[in-house]
Order: sequence, then structure tokens, then C-alpha cells
Amino acid sequence: MGQADPWNSLEVVKLLVAALTPIAVAGIGFWLNGRLKSLEQAQWSQQKVIERRIKAYDELAKPLNQLFCFFCYVGSWKDLDPPDVVKMKRGLDEAAHISAPLFDAQFLERYNLLMDTCFDTFGTWGEDARLRTLPDRREEAAGGDWDPDWGRCFVSREEAPEPEAVKMAYAELMAYLATAIGAVGVDAHLLGSTPLPGNFETRAAGMVSRIGPETAADS
Repeated sequence: MGQADPWNSLEVVKLLVAALTPIAVAGIGFWLNGRLKSLEQAQWSQQKVIERRIKAYDELAKPLNQLFCFFCYVGSWKDLDPPDVVKMKRGLDEAAHISAPLFDAQFLERYNLLMDTCFDTFGTWGEDARLRTLPDRREEAAGGDWDPDWGRCFVSREEAPEPEAVKMAYAELMAYLATAIGAVGVDAHLLGSTPLPGNFETRAAGMVSRIGPETAADS
């Protein structure tokens, strides 16, 4: 039996390569097309998440700012009655927990920190949350419109934190939300450095005093 003609073998290889090349190109093209579609789907999904986060921000931002104003005695703090603030918390809690799956765990951590700074929620079953702030300035500002029953909406004087603690918890939450919707260069100093008023003298139960916490500590 004679040896195979090397030229014939080469021609066979060429034919095989020529036949396989379109298949290989088609396979690579199919793979690339699938990858591109996967990337497009991922980008579309991420865009939808961002859109939902922006919607959640829009729902939360105004009432959160109203809470900040109320507890820090700035802006429109006189416009809200204590029962209004308690009711606002219930609406915020519902909106926050509905939106929580759109964010990572830091969202609820920061949200709960702000709520725990502003409210005492560990009362008896069915009891409304109480406001962790002092009523003195609010009663004074309301004048004759103050309802004596609103006194039960507040914690004891010793349990009321300084407004600065509310400011920092609020700033951290809002900075987180801004970053989550794509804003850059945002940090917890977004509220500036304007000093907030201190609480009234917490040891003088029943007295309306304008002594700040630093002065009171030295008296």
C-alpha cells in the first residue's frame, strides 16, 4: 500500500478548517450575544433598582426632614403637634420596611438609629411611641393651643437626648440614602456646623428653664 499523498492530506485539512470556521464563528457570536444580553439585562435591572430607590427617597425625605425639624427645634418645628409626630412615625415605619429590600442592611440600621433616638417604643402592648424630647419649648410656643393631654406623649426629662444626637442620626441616614441613589461626595456633615439649641435643664422637672446642658452641669 503506497503512502498517502501529503498534498491530498493538506487539502483535506484545509477543507475541514474551511467547514469548521463558520461554525466556530457562529458559536463565538452566539456566546458573545448571550453575554451582551446578560449585561444589558443586569444594567436594566440595576437601573430599575435605582429608580425604585429614588422613589423610596422621595417618599421618605420630607417626613424625615419634618422629624429633624421637630426634634431639633429648627425650621417648621412649631407646625407639628405631638400626636402628629407619633402618627408620622407609623407612616415612616411602613414606608421604610416596604423599601428595605431595595437597600443593604445599613439602611435599616441607620433608620432604626434615628427612630430610637427620637422615640421610645418599648411601652406596654398597644401603647403609642413616646417622643424623646422635652415639651417645655413646645408648650410655650403653642400657648393656648396646647392640649394638656399631650404631656403623656413625652418621655421623662432624663430620657430626652440632646438635639445634636438627632441631627447626627438624621445626617447619617440621609447621606446613606443619597449615596444609594447615585449621589457622590455626600457625607454626614451635609447639615453644616450650625449649633443646635440644647434641651432645657433636665433636672428641673416641671420648671421652664433656659439653662443649657453645659451650664447646668457646672451649676
